[in-house]
Amino acid sequence: MRLPEIKDPFLFGEWFGLYWFHSCYVTGLTETIRERLGYGLNCFVAELEGDVQRFYFSRLEWTEIGRRYLEEVIAEPANLEALLSDIRKAADGLMNFSRDLKKVVADQEIPGTNLAAVVRAYHGHHHAVWSLGQVPNVLELENSFLTDYLKVWLKERGLAPDEVQNAFQALVTPRELSLAQKEERAMLGLAQAENPGDSLTNHWQTYSWLQFGWTGPSLTREYFQEVQRGLYREGQAEAKLAQVLARDKGLLADKETWAERLCLPVNIRRLFRLLEETLFVKAHRMDALFMSYEAIEPVLRRIAREHYLSLGQVYALYPDMLSGCLEKGEFDPHLCNQLMTYSARYYDGQVSIVNRAQEMDKFANGDILVSNVTDPTLLPIMKKASAFVTNMGGMTCHAAIVARELQKPCVVGTKIATRIFKDGEMIEVDAGAGIARRL
Repeated sequence: MRLPEIKDPFLFGEWFGLYWFHSCYVTGLTETIRERLGYGLNCFVAELEGDVQRFYFSRLEWTEIGRRYLEEVIAEPANLEALLSDIRKAADGLMNFSRDLKKVVADQEIPGTNLAAVVRAYHGHHHAVWSLGQVPNVLELENSFLTDYLKVWLKERGLAPDEVQNAFQALVTPRELSLAQKEERAMLGLAQAENPGDSLTNHWQTYSWLQFGWTGPSLTREYFQEVQRGLYREGQAEAKLAQVLARDKGLLADKETWAERLCLPVNIRRLFRLLEETLFVKAHRMDALFMSYEAIEPVLRRIAREHYLSLGQVYALYPDMLSGCLEKGEFDPHLCNQLMTYSARYYDGQVSIVNRAQEMDKFANGDILVSNVTDPTLLPIMKKASAFVTNMGGMTCHAAIVARELQKPCVVGTKIATRIFKDGEMIEVDAGAGIARRL
């Protein structure tokens, strides 16, 4: 496909069968990163072809964002600590919502009139987990800035390559267990009895989502029963559990051993702890998401059934579309089919309204300058802008002249741009057609 305005596009990701789940991923990459950091991607394309989703943006821009954020984290670790705390809270909130929803669905207590409210509430939690989770990715996804920084620090202490790897692994391996790890330990406990009874049922109800992924299916009670019986017949469950618990305890000892051997300064110890927390939070938020997909699926199946749609057609709708259709009580199967066949979302910059030189401090590199009229005092930010849009002017106005010199898109003489657009909005500027539109 055509990738407009991206000078060095790269395929950031290609996912299969994820449907609307990644619309929150898109928002996180295009908006939340900028909201939390004050800067971010200026052009982004999300493509859906059948059940395949692809994301494209500038590799150089992504690298520059990560490098800049690393410098900020090193200078002020508290900012990343606060972000990770917010992601953890969002994940916990989604987990609690999902557990409650699963109970309600099991009891069939959701009136049809409340389905829109349930979907809105779900996506409130779901969106926060997805979008906030994109911010640490500028450090440790595709890029590995914090990892590389800490490994270099270890090498500079004179460690051999294998020691660098051993020290790094010990210091950044999460001390907290993921839910998959907790399930493993719980199952080894159940496998020490021939008949665990209700405990196995509780285990199934707690962990049925564990391999649900994006679209299921859930694990059955029979699956867990087969695993439990196999471990019991093997007769090694107690020994295996003791071994796993010893390994957990040994990890904590290894962390302290390396910290003492390296005489870790407070600031470096803090950075290692932050990378450890980043790795844990990444797994924790994915646990929350997969748990939520199992919980919401019966609601989506009910919506599909009551409106004579397939589950795939429901998944094709973005969250705001789905809520809107439920509120109206109307669905357009043709639109669903079109979205399932092919669709694209294109983000081409964030609005920054600047009319006077005194307002230039708020302008970020790559923003789209929206102004009543430009003059030479705004030239510093015009050089940083990805495009210009003005209320006044014509072919020979200041904005048009500068745009031609800098080879940047420009739409002038709109009369209403500063009233229609708002700071922070994502808009597309099509200079060839003379159009600036909200995305």
